[in-house]
Amino acid sequence: MSRIPREDVGTSASHPLESREARDEEDRRDLAACQSGDPASLERLYRRHAAGLMGLARRMLRRAEEAEDVVQETFLSVWRGAAPFRGE
Repeated sequence: MSRIPREDVGTSASHPLESREARDEEDRRDLAACQSGDPASLERLYRRHAAGLMGLARRMLRRAEEAEDVVQETFLSVWRGAAPFRGE
């Protein structure tokens, strides 16, 4: 998975009127697509969630480089672990 430039990463504020249920359903659809090997679905998940994860990682680790690595590894784990995921 190639790195997506920071300016292309969405934030949770980018969809302020969207309900949590709709966002959760979108995530479930994209996880199911990841299980089928669809890399575009992983990119959509990344664009929706990377900014929030990056903020959390930066607060915890206090180093941008380490935070970027953790976020990247997180999404690689999502990609690798999507097949057995049951959505529970």
